[in-house]
Amino acid sequence: RMLQFVVLALVVASGVVGRRGPRPDTDPPAAAGPSLPSSPPPPRAMCLPGEPCWPGPPEIEALNTQLDPGLKRFMRWQGWPQPPPMAIPVQSPLNQPLYGTGNEGLAPVSVRRNMSQECIPMKTTHEQFCFQVVRNNPTPWPGTSPAVVAWPVNAEQVAAAVRFAANHRLCVAVAGPGHDLLGRHTCRQPGTPGLLIRTSLIKGAEALVGDPRGPAGVLVA
Repeated sequence: RMLQFVVLALVVASGVVGRRGPRPDTDPPAAAGPSLPSSPPPPRAMCLPGEPCWPGPPEIEALNTQLDPGLKRFMRWQGWPQPPPMAIPVQSPLNQPLYGTGNEGLAPVSVRRNMSQECIPMKTTHEQFCFQVVRNNPTPWPGTSPAVVAWPVNAEQVAAAVRFAANHRLCVAVAGPGHDLLGRHTCRQPGTPGLLIRTSLIKGAEALVGDPRGPAGVLVA
């Protein structure tokens, strides 16, 4: 549901709204006015590493500050009868989420160091970044491993991460604590590594039934 909320926010922010065309057999003639484009404009090209739009250390640090680095972020499982806080990857030591990288705390924002190496599932020789972005079936499209991962804890921090991606023309993917074998938590534009927003640390949400931002309302954290 948080995935749906973030995607909805992106669609609303883009201003792209679908509409049906007139039916000549039933609809009255359209009133005179400014002409509308016959098709929506093409999406902007995603930014690539090395281009001027690519975020550098100062921009990464600014996002890190917006996500409150003083707040402790842990992702560890104490064992049954408590349910796991998120999916446990295969071959994870002691059955811990993220291969145990969240046991001692997570930074609000992390960056992939080796941009030439894909984050392949179940390969435990990766850098720590790849353990943070592990998810099932993450690379059905080669070249789509994230470059940046963010761990927001509320809606304001999600919005800050989305603004960061928009300012730098980064592809955005969202992953919650569960599974998605269809790969909907992965950017589908090969060769354009972007931002992965992980919502597993968001602990509360409120359903706003009837909110005009969604067909039946929206879910906010």
